[in-house]
Amino acid sequence: MAARGMNYWATIYKCLWGVAIVLLVAVMISFFIPKYRTLCEYRKKRDDLQQTNQRTETMIRDLRRKQEQILSDPAFIERTARESGMVKQDEVVFKFTNSVSRNIVSPRLIN
Repeated sequence: MAARGMNYWATIYKCLWGVAIVLLVAVMISFFIPKYRTLCEYRKKRDDLQQTNQRTETMIRDLRRKQEQILSDPAFIERTARESGMVKQDEVVFKFTNSVSRNIVSPRLIN
């Protein structure tokens, strides 16, 4: 009977160790899951910032190229000014529109 009681307590002892290990693992997982989520959020923010940096670097390159053209190419300056609506001092600008006003009386033919 004593051997049976020892075997019984050994089984309970092993089960308690198993439960303790499972609880320890659960506590460790519950500690690391929020850290892992934070890590994922930081990685996403990093990726977003890298994309923003790439767009900004591209824009800076384009602006520098345009700046070089402005400093070295007079034809580019004139083309850009004309696209902005500027004209030379001795030029006349005619603007045509496709819309028809209702107040305009159409000319009549005289026979």
